[in-house]
Amino acid sequence: MTEIARFTDSAEMRATDLEILQVLLYLADGDEAEAERIWSTPTNVELVEVFVMLTERRLDPEALRWGPLGYLWSRGLQELLE
Repeated sequence: MTEIARFTDSAEMRATDLEILQVLLYLADGDEAEAERIWSTPTNVELVEVFVMLTERRLDPEALRWGPLGYLWSRGLQELLE
């Protein structure tokens, strides 16, 4: 099993939609440890990049399941967009 498979296979455990983890892994250039870091402590730029990438993929970030960190991600995005 590759790093990519391990990270994306964790979607159910994280109660998070797979599309979000795929975007995080893409932003991390396939580096599972970096994707994990982005998941737990995203920078403001990363927050915006995730939102933009999901939107470009014709997904509604607000309609996706973000798991336990969803509130923090949502709050961070709201602060940036105000």
